[in-house]
Amino acid sequence: MRSNFNTLSLKGPKWLAETWFDRSELLKIEEISCKTLDQILMQENSNDAYHFLKIDAQGAEFQILKGSEQFLKNSCIGIYLELFTIPLYKGIVLLPEVEAYLKELDFILIKKMPPHGSFDSQHDCLFLKNGVDSPESRVIRAIYKI
Repeated sequence: MRSNFNTLSLKGPKWLAETWFDRSELLKIEEISCKTLDQILMQENSNDAYHFLKIDAQGAEFQILKGSEQFLKNSCIGIYLELFTIPLYKGIVLLPEVEAYLKELDFILIKKMPPHGSFDSQHDCLFLKNGVDSPESRVIRAIYKI
C-alpha cells in the first residue's frame, strides 16, 4: 500500500487519505466461530421467505456470499453489496470477481453507485436475479429507481 500511496491519495476524500495509515493499524487478531447464512436459515425452521440480501462487511462480502449459496440459488432475487476495486484488505475479493461469481448464480449487476470511501475504492452495487418479475422484484426496482 505504501508504494502506491501517492497515486492513491489523489483519489477520493483527502481527509480519508491523510488518516489512512492511522485508521488501518492492526490492533489485534481474534478468532471467532461463525455460521454461514445458509446454516442460519436452515436452523430458522421458519416459513418466512427471504428475497433480499444486503451486505457491508468491509471486504468479507465474497465469503458471506459463498456461505449463502443455497439461499442465493433458491429464494434470493436481489443483493446489495459494498464492493471494492482496490485491495484495501488482505485476501479481499474485488468487484469484478464477485460480479463473475454472481453471474454464475444468474444475478446481473443492475446498478453500480459512484465510488466512495478511501481512495474512491468501493462501490455500492445492486444485483438482481436474471429474468425474475415478481411483486418483490418490482418493489426492489422501485426503491432503487430502476
